[in-house]
This record gives sequence, C-alpha cells and structure tokens, in this order.
Amino acid sequence: MREVDADSSEEEWVISSTETPTLKKRSMQKPTKTPTVPPVHRPQRQTPQKSHRIIPIERRHTPLDLKTSCFDYIKDDELHEMCMTMDSKQLVTRLISVYKNSETYVNIRNIETPVFAFDFRLSDHLHECSDPCSFIQHCFFFCKRLITVVTYQDVLFQLAAHFDENAGDKDMTSKFRRQLAHATCSGLERFLDTPPTKRKEIREEKDEKDEKDEKDEKDENDIDLISFVDDADKIKKEEPNLISFDDDESDTEDEKDRANADADDEEEEDEGPVKTITLAQLLDVPPEIASRYTLTREHQIRCIRMIDTIRAPIMVYYAIDIFRLVQFLSKGGEFEEYGSKLCRLLMIHAHYNEAVACIRKLDLFDAFPIETLADHFFTIGQGLALPAYVKGNEVLQRKLLHIIDVQLRYNFAGSLGVVPKELLETVEEDTKLLPPMARLKERRFQKDLMTCGTKIVHELQLPDHEYHFIWLSQRYACLRWIITQRALQQTEEGDYSISASSNYNGLLLLVVQDNPALAKLVIKELVDIGDALAPAYFASLFGQEQFFCAYSGLPLVDRVVGRVKGEQISRHRSSLAPKKPRIGSPHPTEYYKLPPNSECVVVDNEEKLKRMGKLIEGTKLCGLDTEWVPQFAKTGPSRTALMQIALDNNIVFLLDLKVMFQPSNAHLLDLTEKILGDMFSNSKIIKLGTDGDINRSIHLAYDFGGDMILLRESIPAANSWVVHSMLDFKNIRLSYDSQTGGNIPGGLAGVVSMFLGVGMNKKQQLSNWELRPLTEEQLIYAAGDSFCLIDIYRILEQRKHPFLSTLNKGSGSEARAPSPSTLNIEVPVTPQSEQPFITL
Repeated sequence: MREVDADSSEEEWVISSTETPTLKKRSMQKPTKTPTVPPVHRPQRQTPQKSHRIIPIERRHTPLDLKTSCFDYIKDDELHEMCMTMDSKQLVTRLISVYKNSETYVNIRNIETPVFAFDFRLSDHLHECSDPCSFIQHCFFFCKRLITVVTYQDVLFQLAAHFDENAGDKDMTSKFRRQLAHATCSGLERFLDTPPTKRKEIREEKDEKDEKDEKDEKDENDIDLISFVDDADKIKKEEPNLISFDDDESDTEDEKDRANADADDEEEEDEGPVKTITLAQLLDVPPEIASRYTLTREHQIRCIRMIDTIRAPIMVYYAIDIFRLVQFLSKGGEFEEYGSKLCRLLMIHAHYNEAVACIRKLDLFDAFPIETLADHFFTIGQGLALPAYVKGNEVLQRKLLHIIDVQLRYNFAGSLGVVPKELLETVEEDTKLLPPMARLKERRFQKDLMTCGTKIVHELQLPDHEYHFIWLSQRYACLRWIITQRALQQTEEGDYSISASSNYNGLLLLVVQDNPALAKLVIKELVDIGDALAPAYFASLFGQEQFFCAYSGLPLVDRVVGRVKGEQISRHRSSLAPKKPRIGSPHPTEYYKLPPNSECVVVDNEEKLKRMGKLIEGTKLCGLDTEWVPQFAKTGPSRTALMQIALDNNIVFLLDLKVMFQPSNAHLLDLTEKILGDMFSNSKIIKLGTDGDINRSIHLAYDFGGDMILLRESIPAANSWVVHSMLDFKNIRLSYDSQTGGNIPGGLAGVVSMFLGVGMNKKQQLSNWELRPLTEEQLIYAAGDSFCLIDIYRILEQRKHPFLSTLNKGSGSEARAPSPSTLNIEVPVTPQSEQPFITL
C-alpha cells in the first residue's frame, strides 16, 4: 500500500481498535514531505441528552487507513448532529464539499472500504432522526417555494435545489447528482432493511425495559408473610382436597366427550375480532422506535406529489424503488396519471434513457404509443434509445421496424427507378398513415434510423429481406464510404486509374454482388463524386450501361433517389478533406520489401499442403498473420480468408482458407487442421505474431489477438490446439522510445519503422480477401506482413534485446525494454526492380 506523508503540528485522533471506536492521542512527528491534503480526523462523539439512552453503534469493520485517507469526509459527530436536528441543508452542503464533482466521487469511492462509505455510515445514524424517511425525502426534493410550507427539508429535495441553483457550475453535472442521490437512497434502504432488534442501541434500550418489567413483576409476585384471617380462609378454600374416596373411573367416556364439546362451544362463543399485532409488538420494541423503521403511505404519497412541484423530476425517478412507488405509479395503479406525467417530465428535461427505463418499469406503454415516441425520439436525435424501449417485446420491436422501414423506403421511392416497382406499391398509402419525418432528408438522421433498425433486426435474428429498406440503407451507406475513401486515395497518390484502386474496387464488388439496386447506386455515387473513368467501367461490369447514360444526362437538381424534398447529394471529390496521416507513419521514402530470394506459395491443393507441412516441421522460426474481409462490407459473420506462415528459409506460405472451407474440400480442411495443430503445439518452433487487443481468457504470451479469435471461430478444431512458444510483437510496442518519450506508435507499421527503418504499405489491408484470384498487390502485402516479423526477430536476437526474455512468461511478461533506437540496425532493402518469386 502506498504511504502518504502527513505534516501537522497538532495532535491527531487515531482509531486504535477495529471493534469499538476507542480513541487515543498520538503525537505526529514532523516528516520531510508536505501533504497535499490534510489527514482524516475522527474525534470522540458526545452522547446526546435525550429521554432514552443511545449507545454508540457497534463497529464491525476496519476503519479507513489514515495513510490512505487524504481527503475530507463527513465525520460521525457531524452525521449525528445533522440527523438529530434533521438539517438536510447542512448534509447536502457537506456532501458537495467532500465529493466536489463526479470524478472525485468515483476516486473516493474506489479507495474507501464499503463499510466506511457515506451511505453505510448514514444508515448507522438515521435512527437518530425523528422521521428518517421524511428526512431523506425532503433532502432529496427541497424546493424554495415550499420553504414556507414545511419546517424542514429532506435530503433529496435539497439536492435538487442545489443543482438547480448552481446549474452554471461545470462540476454540478447530472452524473454527480445521480451519484449523490444513489448514495443517499442506499443509506435509507440499508437502514430500513435492518431490523430494529439488530441494532445495538435498540437492544440496550430494550434490555433496560425488560429489566424494569421483570423487577415490577417480581414485586407483584412476592408472598405476603403476614396474612389475615379472611385471606387465610380464602386460601384454605382454594386448597385442593388431597384425600379423596371417589372412584377415579366414575366418569364415563360419554361424559368426557360431552364435557369437551361444551368447552369447544364456550370457546367459539368467546371468540371476538382478531387482535391486531403492531410492528412494535412483533419486534418487542417501543412504538416510537418501530415507527422510525416504517415507510408509511404518507411518505409515499408525499413523494408522488413532489412530481407537481419539484424542478428536477429525475430525483423522483431515483426514489421510485427506495420509496416503493411502482405499485402506485404503474399501469392500473392509484396514481397512474402521475407516473405518465413523470415520464413526460423526464423527456422534457432531456433524461431520455431514464424516461425509457421509467416507462418500462411502470408498464406505461399504452400512454406512449411507439408511433408517437419514435417520431419524437428520432427528431431530437435520441433514436438510439428506442431499442431499449422495445427490448424483449417482439410486438413493439416489429412495430418499430415497420416504422423505420417505411421511413427509409421514402429515400428510394423517386423516379430514377433504383428499386423494383413492386417494392413501392404501398408508398402512397403509407404516406397518409406514416408521413415522412421532418429530418428524413439528412444523412445523419437516416443513419440513426438505419442503426436502430439494424440493431433490432440482429436481436431478433431476422433475415435481411424481411425489412428490405433497412438492409438496403445500410448497404448504401457502406458504398458511399468506400467510394469516398477511394477518391481520397486517388487524390493522395495522384493516380486516377482503375487498377490503382484495386483494393476498394474489390470491396465494391463484394458489397454489390448481384443486386441491381446497389449496382445503380454505385454508378450514381461515382458520377456525383466526379470520377471520370469508374462510372463507365462499373456500368459495363454490372450491366447497367442504360442507367449510366440516363443518369449522366440528368441536371443536378433531378439526381435524387427518393421522394423527400431537399435530399442531400454526395459532395464532389474536389471538396473532400485530405486523409489524416496515421500516427507514427508519415509518408516514408521506402517501404518494406521481401528479400529478393524469397518465395511466396499460395496453398490451395493437397500437394502444396503436404509440402507446407513438411517444411514447417523442419523450421525453428515462423511469422504468422491472417487476413479477412472487413466486417462493415459484409452482412453476415466474417471468417478467416487467408493465413500467412513465413518460415526462416525465406518461404512464405499463403494458406487459402476460403478454398479449404468449401464443402467439396473437406479432406483438405482436415489436413489443414492437423498441420496447423502440430505447428502451434510444437514448442521447438518460435511463433511470431502481431495484433492488438486480446481476450484475457486466452494466454497473452501464446496468442496473437483477434487473428486467433477469428481463426477459432472459423475452424472449430482450433479451440483444442495447445499453443507453445508464442511471442507476440504487440508487447514490444510498450518499449520505451527515447526519441518520442513514450511507447512506439502506429501498430505494426510503427514497429517496422522503429526496428527496420522503413515504412509499411497498408493499402491492401482493406480489400476483398475473399475475391479469387487474389491480386498480386494482395499477395505481396500478405507475405510482407508475416515475413517482416522474422527480420525484426533477427535484429532483436543479434542485439540480445531484453524483449526476447518474455518468451514463455505469460501475460505478465510485458517488461519495459531499452530504447530500440540504441540498436545498430542493418536494414535488408530490396532494389525496386527486384520482386519476390510467387508460386500460384
């Protein structure tokens, strides 16, 4: 535990026991350092003078260590005084002064023990209030206009007033208000959940009462040793006759039965109304004590009435559970109209997530029809809260999907004929029932509709065609992004040829596939962005020459896809902002290239598989990487399309997993699983991998992040592979760089730049890795991504770099290494004219 020095010339109170707060003085020696915050003081609390004696609460927890208590806090004597006087204003003032803001609140809660927290200690003092529920309630809901009506204010009301009056203070955020309200309510909840008989001060008071009652009863039962004659005669008459000559068997069984029957009749006649047992009698505590632990209907009604007067209705929402208001405010409840009003007020005050949660909690869906709510939420930019509103209710989910699908259909219902006419037959009828929303022309608004609809479709696991226009809108947005990035890449490289954009061309083909509507949209966007070559090329490729000619001849005002007035058209390429350079990878003068004697082998048949397996058995070093299609370009799940295995003999195998996954190649997939399983389990082979985040359930030192995760999803047998001798180069990025004063930036490109002194051409990273045959640029990029790891390893081995000691040390091996800039690096630069040998 980190120690904090304290400097004080005064004596301090120190807790010396973990059971009862026995206090003693300790003289603090003056240290050499000056504290940033004064230490915690806990003086002896004075016993209040009341009609009944209160024993200090028994502490069963270890107090906060003074060495870690570098912050002010509300002391026990302060809590005692505020609860005795029910001074909610002072309590709220102290809460604000201690916690200050949301960030400080979180920091304090992280270092204090749970039992030392404010809510725990508040619950220990609430019994000192004459009415704890009213105290918390009024502190929570204080309002200026009610000061003349009530004589005290509860904590929740006071919190609402303080934040309302200090709305301009940047520290008084809604999150901070929620945190303080939660802490206060938690204290009251714990207090109410603790039976009075389990509190020490109540037990002591009860014991005193029991002793007194026992003493009085004993006095009444003492035998009077001086007896008068009359009393003696009475006692004599009551004495039983111990000598009797009556026959014990004289009573017959019938007489006994009649006697029992008569006794039962007498008992039935004597029965009156059922006697009510109070909480005080049940718990055997004084009534005034039991009343403090009771949440009454009066408390609940008062809390509900606050909805009409409070300036921060969110506070009532925070109090719903602790004051048990659901039964009153929910559908069919006594105050259902107040529940609806609370939900509307939450929306008015921009608490949209809380409003949705309140509607669901109170089951008030009928008061907020999905048609009206969807229009309102989407218009104000809060449409992403609607999936939570309809979650778990398939009827509402499908209603919302229908609304979104109808709205998005208006964007494709124009005269261009992008979608088939049969999909637009009910447009006119829907226009009367669900007219276009006011902001439907905006691209950002369309994105909110699409995102909300896509999320619900995935939750229900529905096919794409069931809500066609949600799917079509998502695909259209993806096409626009690809075409924009394509134009930016051409501008950056200064090459506007078709072949120069092969990476993005492949993604366009993947998204469009055989859909005529998407093919027309690609041509439209290429024309709008100002590409002189691509529209005709893709029109010929998709068989849409007629649409291309017709669209190119239209004036700008008529180039609209939908029927929404003011539809936005994509900007011309000349107005696009240039792409931002990647961190740590400015435009290099030289890119990494494979050695001139290297060989790239595309493995797509049994002969090449067997050769790969044989060579892997004899290698001692291999670099690994995988490639797959970007998730945004596919509607279904992604699978690993290519795996690169670079060997130390300058051979790079490009394992075509897309071919192996074909049903007709089941025998090749079995052989692939065996070869890869043996490779990963061979402890004599050092596997070098790269990638980012890694699931903590996977051994960090023996895995290469998302590559292996997706590989295991693609090949179920991979889940049983045992990985040995994995060295993940992502950890070396934590090595200190003396030039920049921080970690190595830029991912794998940054590591290559730092150790090899060259850049990495990542142009083909976003490309269609499922397109066959792969382009030459894709093959060279894939091979370089894996073989560069071997070059880096050789340099680290040459210099005996400490990072190599992390091999086989697990996830805790991320030791900081010396600066790589201190190494003497010999960079294997390949002449521009030389290319690696590729075997297809």
